Amino acid sequence: MLSEDDISRHCHARTLQRARSIAASDRNILTKQVRYNPPETTLSAFVASSSGWNDRYRTSVTFDEDEGDLVDYACTCPAYREYDGMCKHCVALALTYLDAPEKFMGYRAHRAPTTSSCLLELMAVSYTHLTLPTNREVEVSVVAGFLKKKKKERITDKQEKKNREQIWI
Repeated sequence: MLSEDDISRHCHARTLQRARSIAASDRNILTKQVRYNPPETTLSAFVASSSGWNDRYRTSVTFDEDEGDLVDYACTCPAYREYDGMCKHCVALALTYLDAPEKFMGYRAHRAPTTSSCLLELMAVSYTHLTLPTNREVEVSVVAGFLKKKKKERITDKQEKKNREQIWI
């Protein structure tokens, strides 16, 4: 599990202080999102600049929650490009997640990758239920057109075989 100590190893003490003040207000960080792709967890959000929402920064932090290691972080602020270590916006995003992960869109207590809704719909359409002689139900995945194409190939192969046999006779 990622901790504040893990985060503090990737930034300066002053940056951590500033990040705490940003994270203290929910109004400073908008569109908080979390995506799980075990073992990694990725956070993303828009974070307000010191001058307000006229300048906002797209921020992301990726970490291995099991190991407590930061994998990657990025921000569109000038400090991210100019200085080593995490900027205050990245740190604030990570601290906000540590404090209240349930406030992030996409948060799940059970962390496992999910399939998008359009893929789930495609999968549902492509599944056909068959009943075997043993009366057990089995799911068979059928991708549109695949079986038709294979059937055509087999027919073509048989025709070619017959044609070759006729030539040799």
